[in-house]
Amino acid sequence: FLVAGGPRLLVFTDWMQARGELVAVDPELHEVLWARSAPHGGSWTTWRPFVRGDHVLAGTGQGGLWKLDLEDGTPESIPFSMEGVVRVFTDDAGTLLVGTTRGELVALR
Repeated sequence: FLVAGGPRLLVFTDWMQARGELVAVDPELHEVLWARSAPHGGSWTTWRPFVRGDHVLAGTGQGGLWKLDLEDGTPESIPFSMEGVVRVFTDDAGTLLVGTTRGELVALR
């Protein structure tokens, strides 16, 4: 899935593989603006990149939650981890909802 994030498009390459990356490209698909692998040798497991404000959120197979700056892809850990594979983010009236493949659903403010 290509997801719009301001003046860039975001996509996971080699999804759920250790070599996979979260990639930001220009809207005309001419240039890769930045690409980031999941931290600690893991893999990105979120179904699609989730844009929230000036960050994109992504999860890992180890329950890690990460936000990456839309401008340059600088990653920052969200100080909360989950049990299992993080699969989905959504937003409900300002509350971030995060779900895993184990059926866990957490609401974060």
